[in-house]
Amino acid sequence: MRTIVVAVGCLAALGGLWAATAMAETVQYQVAASVDDAATTSSGCNYATANIYFPYSYGSRPGFFRWAIDIPAGATVTSAYLKVNAYETGSAAATARLQLVDSDNCPALNSPNPYYYATTAGYVDWTFSEGWTAGEWYTSPDIAAIVQEFIDRPGYTSGNYLGLKQDKASGGTRQVRQWDYGDHSYGAILEVNYTTAAQEKVVTLSIRNSQDDVKCFESYVQHTGTSIYFPYSDATRKAAWRFKSYIPPNATITDARMRLKMSYVTAQASTGRLQLFDTDNCPVFSIADNPWTWDLMDPTSLYADWVFPSTLAVDDWVESPDLSAMLQAFIDRQADPLDPESTGYVFGNHFGLMGTPVSGAVKTVYDSYVDETTIDPDRAAQIDVTFTGGDAILEFRMADPHVRIGQPIYVWVFNANPNDTLRVTLTDPQSNDTVLFQQAGGLDLEDEIVFDADWSGLTSGQYTMTAEVIAPNSTVRGSESYTWTRLHNGVPKVGIDLYNNICIRDGNGDPQPFIPVTSWMLGVNHYPTHAVSPCINTLLVTGYYPSKNVASWLDYLDFGVTEGLYGAGPGAWDTKADHQTWYETDPNDLISYINGSKSHNGLLAWFWMDEPDLYQAAGSYIEPITTREWTTLSHQYDTDHPVWVNLEGYTYSPNAAYHRQFRSVDWLFETNEHVFGQKTLLTDIIGIDYYPYEYTTKFEYSTLADFVLTLDRVRWDNRDLAPTVIFIETQDVRDPNAEGHSQPYGYWSAGGEYAWTPDPEPRMLKNEFWLALIHGAKAISYFHYFCPIPTDLQDTMLDFLDDVTDLTPVICSQENAGPEVSVVATNATGNPNDPDYLTSPRIDLTTRVHGDPGEEVIYIFAADLRDLLGATKDDRVVGDGYDRIFNYSPDVVSARFTVDGLLSGTTIQVYGESRSITSGSGYFDDTFDPYGVHIYMIGAESGETQKSYQVAASGDDTYWFNTYPDNQPAHWSTSPDATCPYTSSVRGGGYRWQLDIPAGATITSAVIKLKATGTNGTSGTSSVTFEVLDYDSCPSFAGGTAPQVDTVMSGIGATWSIPVGDWTANEWYTSCDVKDLVQAFVSRQNYASGSYLGIRATSGTGTYHKTFQYDSGAANGAVLEVTYTTP
Repeated sequence: MRTIVVAVGCLAALGGLWAATAMAETVQYQVAASVDDAATTSSGCNYATANIYFPYSYGSRPGFFRWAIDIPAGATVTSAYLKVNAYETGSAAATARLQLVDSDNCPALNSPNPYYYATTAGYVDWTFSEGWTAGEWYTSPDIAAIVQEFIDRPGYTSGNYLGLKQDKASGGTRQVRQWDYGDHSYGAILEVNYTTAAQEKVVTLSIRNSQDDVKCFESYVQHTGTSIYFPYSDATRKAAWRFKSYIPPNATITDARMRLKMSYVTAQASTGRLQLFDTDNCPVFSIADNPWTWDLMDPTSLYADWVFPSTLAVDDWVESPDLSAMLQAFIDRQADPLDPESTGYVFGNHFGLMGTPVSGAVKTVYDSYVDETTIDPDRAAQIDVTFTGGDAILEFRMADPHVRIGQPIYVWVFNANPNDTLRVTLTDPQSNDTVLFQQAGGLDLEDEIVFDADWSGLTSGQYTMTAEVIAPNSTVRGSESYTWTRLHNGVPKVGIDLYNNICIRDGNGDPQPFIPVTSWMLGVNHYPTHAVSPCINTLLVTGYYPSKNVASWLDYLDFGVTEGLYGAGPGAWDTKADHQTWYETDPNDLISYINGSKSHNGLLAWFWMDEPDLYQAAGSYIEPITTREWTTLSHQYDTDHPVWVNLEGYTYSPNAAYHRQFRSVDWLFETNEHVFGQKTLLTDIIGIDYYPYEYTTKFEYSTLADFVLTLDRVRWDNRDLAPTVIFIETQDVRDPNAEGHSQPYGYWSAGGEYAWTPDPEPRMLKNEFWLALIHGAKAISYFHYFCPIPTDLQDTMLDFLDDVTDLTPVICSQENAGPEVSVVATNATGNPNDPDYLTSPRIDLTTRVHGDPGEEVIYIFAADLRDLLGATKDDRVVGDGYDRIFNYSPDVVSARFTVDGLLSGTTIQVYGESRSITSGSGYFDDTFDPYGVHIYMIGAESGETQKSYQVAASGDDTYWFNTYPDNQPAHWSTSPDATCPYTSSVRGGGYRWQLDIPAGATITSAVIKLKATGTNGTSGTSSVTFEVLDYDSCPSFAGGTAPQVDTVMSGIGATWSIPVGDWTANEWYTSCDVKDLVQAFVSRQNYASGSYLGIRATSGTGTYHKTFQYDSGAANGAVLEVTYTTP
């Protein structure tokens, strides 16, 4: 007997055996190829001919046939017949003998010669007593014994070929057609009728919700306790349980047993009674809907009395008597034609059981309650249900296909049999069917298959996708359909591809991946001066307008197009209800916006509301069903643009102690079945907020590790069916002084007091951006409110936009493709005895493979993830006033990356860092400063060369100034140091380097590095301007004129703005990019490799710093670093 067990509290398959109930099937197999039938002689075989003698003379010309058989092993063959088509008309009396070829899997009938194939001892004789007519089909006697013998062979498996030999037993000669006759439709047919043991299946139904097991009193219901009275000592207290039914319609229930865990016992036996509530779908128990007086189904006869013995102990599990009669009555319920709300039984409906006392002392069983959204499965009531037969159940689990270019399609299948076929077809607007997926056999009782669908070539119109479970006899055991209408042809204007990338249709109709980097409610009037403006490519939600309506939204989109930005919104309008009553918003408002702006070239996505889940704790929030309805409405009127919803992120942290009250489970695909009736994706694009540095002193859980964990949870609890987006703080979000709080630099009171946090450092912000992308974010939104964005953070944002734009095709390729990559991180510089020692260094990574065939490059994106130090959350920020800083370890991390198949000596380029690494065999090593981010490229023909040139002689640098009293120029080429920058343009420096860059090279980056002698100045701002001396090869400064009076190349210069702050002795400081200067020099008509580039450094206004020259030591001379490509 085969029993398959499934626990359907979480629906996980556990194992199985077969049962004994017979299921009848009929199958036909027809010869399908030339090599599947043959006429033979001792000297050869004719397998590609038109006919076979049937029979000829004994042992002279036997015929052979073979068929691939998929009958399950262990089946009972009840009848089987050979059907042949007459080649010619004839009436000669004859008897053909049919025998089984002695092979577990009969080989092809072309070679070796089948004439010599052995047969088994058994046979069936077919006597022809009447004439045959050419072209007619004729059926043999029953050959069930032959087929049974074949499938009973120890070596038989489904799909093996059964071989059948026919030879003459007596009489004359006849002929039958082979597969090669005519149009190949006349090959012999083997028809088999067989039975298999019906699959006996066991499902375990569990309490799924804290309100599904309650203790009942006449006036109220309690679901928040730890125990339930069952049975009680009198009729004043009852119990009730509610289970979601995973029993297929039309099943036969053979056994059902409830199990409860005892929480209080007495030394006296007790009896309780279980009865079934008379409802098609049992509602949730509540005070407002107390089951105390609910009707019971057939209460006088449909019940089970459960005896609890006196020997029970606390924590014992006890099993009820058989409840199969009650559950069979439930799944056999039919819709009441007089009740329009009656559905009868539907798979997934809930049934409820009432528990009442019959006799004996009080006992209690455990309640499953932990909190409003959490139960303890170790003490929750369960029912094991054994059944046979029933319909197959299917369910599509997928994103809406309306704006998808491609997507994974999951098909959940329940109650399939192992030899069933799963088929998924697509019916187009012209009613043509295309098979998208098919799997014959191999299905488990509960199974889920996934395949990738490509919708890029579909035209507009209505499409229906249908999944079917088909029995071997072609009976459809269950089906599910999904119908949608496309309003566009081909790729949508803005769509989502197979890898969840947001894509924009180009002029050729092809999708191009796009990573939105967005502002938030940035006003048109603020755009020209706001620090965030040059750092974005998308405007998210309408900025300020005196009146917000369709016209202002169109104006906002127009503005975005003018600035080269896309827009997602509108997010707000005048007639929209306030946040807590947004569900009252007129849907016609949405339709007006859609119809009024869906054709705008600047539109990226619909964004109707921010954080609809925000006020759940207060009980006034937008229901997930309402939010989902906005998505459906949007798709009804526009399939060219996706719908974007942003959720309140902290709710989704698994570490947030308060998050359960917000019912985050209602909004995520894997956990919202109780809301929608089946797992449902909320919308096309899903975003969250999470500011790990702003709230690190407010919540213990608010850490960088939790930041990525929460992003992961939202992504994977939505099964990665939709792009995930995250909002990131770009500066300090709350300044307590600016807000007038009583504790400057200390605490502010919104949502509970917590210690003030400063701006994140630039490297922290860059790290946060890349960690989000490493963990699968498909867009980044900036939260840029309440405090200004400092210049250094704006520079970080600008660099990020440049890099992410450059790398978009790489980032948007398949995630974690290519060889397996892992990393081990260790502390490289710290002292284990130091309090700020980094004890558990961590590097997070993701990989991509990108490039043309044969030129693919492996990319490894890696970032240091280190959380702040501190015994408590208040210790994560240290210092006083506005000098407070984040408390993190300064230790450098060593990382060893193991890359499967990496050859020793491979050069690995590091993106954007003008350096490379040489690998060992299967690995490479690198280091990470705090919050470091590196992007490695393996297999990249860099196309780039990095060179470093250092001042090499006393005459290769100079310190120039204007002398007093006549203000004439002078210079010192032998000075050990130079004051550069100075406080004004009367002093500066000069440098020359001998270049070996080939003529015609393209300079991609260049910087000058100067080594500081010490502070020698103040901490104010400084600047210095670099210019190219107008020489094909700059002469030595020894004995020459001061470089500030020499001619410089016109229109070529670069100004290095030096931030506030003292310089540290012996530290190197790197200039701005001077690639344009180097490019101008190597592009001179008379330039040749070996020429000297001369650079003049002129001080601007500001404070001064001193730097070393060559004469202080050869290792101290100024350095020019250049990266270039050659033609």
